[in-house]
Amino acid sequence: MANIKSRPSLYRSLVIAITLVLGAFSTPSVAIASGTTTLSLNGVSLTTGLLASAPVLVPVPSDNVVDAADAVKVSISGLTSNTSVSITTNNSSVVPALSSSISTVKSNDGVTSSSTNIGTGTSLEFYVFTKTSALSSFTVSILGNTTTYYLKGISGPAYDLVATIPSTGYIASFRKVSMKVTDVFGNAVSNITPAISVVNLSASSPIVTNSEGLTETTLTYPSVIGQSAIGISITATDVVGLPVAKKSITTFIDVKDPVSELTAEKSARAQEKIDSEKKLSEVQNALNTSLGLKTTSENALSALQSTFNQYKSDSERKLVIVQSQLSKLNKTLNTTIAKYNTLAKKYKQPIIKR
Repeated sequence: MANIKSRPSLYRSLVIAITLVLGAFSTPSVAIASGTTTLSLNGVSLTTGLLASAPVLVPVPSDNVVDAADAVKVSISGLTSNTSVSITTNNSSVVPALSSSISTVKSNDGVTSSSTNIGTGTSLEFYVFTKTSALSSFTVSILGNTTTYYLKGISGPAYDLVATIPSTGYIASFRKVSMKVTDVFGNAVSNITPAISVVNLSASSPIVTNSEGLTETTLTYPSVIGQSAIGISITATDVVGLPVAKKSITTFIDVKDPVSELTAEKSARAQEKIDSEKKLSEVQNALNTSLGLKTTSENALSALQSTFNQYKSDSERKLVIVQSQLSKLNKTLNTTIAKYNTLAKKYKQPIIKR
């Protein structure tokens, strides 16, 4: 032991390891360099919480009031002055005190992390609660020593009902309906059997299928078409400050004849086929008419083009003749002017200039 003590870091590691091992088999208190942490619930010391496989089981604050029955008290003692204590949480909340006649602590109060300097004190107390039945945790850190504690919420009383009920059904057929009951925070509530009332159909006794708050019933539809109805309800009490409980669900069901439905469907499809073929014929006729008009237009255009070409050819031919005649006239005119100018010079008359 003298050799171990001569190596301070190894000695501290052994002390911490031994403390953690002992904590797994006793009250979850961890001795650290400057204090000891203990947990209690409603005045009773806790022996769980250090392992995720053995969390503290604590009721959720389903009455919207955080009191001693549903909050773990964390007590840290043996601290030295000016020690900083940090708390972080996962799926849980921290409050410095519980509800009292002076101040009410509600389920939406609390913080997810906190850092406190105890000043000249030597101890610290705070409370941790959770609203979920899933695994929760909080971590306490003092002078670099960190310990994580685990919680698991116990669901509150039935508060909300959820069920998916089909709005249609077929005569003389069966259909399973699943229902789920949860508490005010959405946690599954097991072993609750909803009450079922039916009109113009029958329902089997509800059967609890698992621990997730699921219940199942089988509906049997009547042998004739018509309208049926089903009502499902649970007993629940509204909590002040929280959403109103969903205590019941009522659904009307149209019961149909599958043969009639199939016949009507076939008839509708046949009529759609007739209508489609009629529309197709109309479109085809319109297309043929358009093609006819296109052919007529092309023929008329071709005739016009032929006429235009003939006019063009005639015009060009006549233009050549006119140009030839004009050329001859120009030559004759030039000869005549030349003769006139010769005589004009001889008889001293004005000449013609071009």
